Amino acid sequence: MMIRVILMGLLVVSFGNISYAQSDTASETPKEVQLKEQLREAEKSAEEAEAARKNAEKEEKKAEKKQKKLERVLDDIEDKKEDIAKGEEEVRELETELREGKSKGELSPNKIMKLNEDILDEKKDILKHQQKLAKLRQKQ
Repeated sequence: MMIRVILMGLLVVSFGNISYAQSDTASETPKEVQLKEQLREAEKSAEEAEAARKNAEKEEKKAEKKQKKLERVLDDIEDKKEDIAKGEEEVRELETELREGKSKGELSPNKIMKLNEDILDEKKDILKHQQKLAKLRQKQ
């Protein structure tokens, strides 16, 4: 019984302290209110600045990625131009070999067929490279 009375007394005292503490915070001075408002505004502007920084980084990465892609496309265009030039050179060499071999009579009919097939294959490859080059130029 005695313990109950003591516990009840402690509860009453502690509730009184809690309500007293709450009443202290409710009566803030105008200066404290102003400082808290400034703190909230500073935190808000800091969050906005952080968001803006993140967006700027994101845009920068996006621009770098776009630049790298463009450089890759330009490199691929140059590679295709080189492939076309090599193919055309190969066709000229094969046609020269065929012409000279025919004029001298040194080529067998099988060799002539083989050279003609090689020429056609090279011309097909050149066409493929030209089509790929056109697609790459559209990506530019």
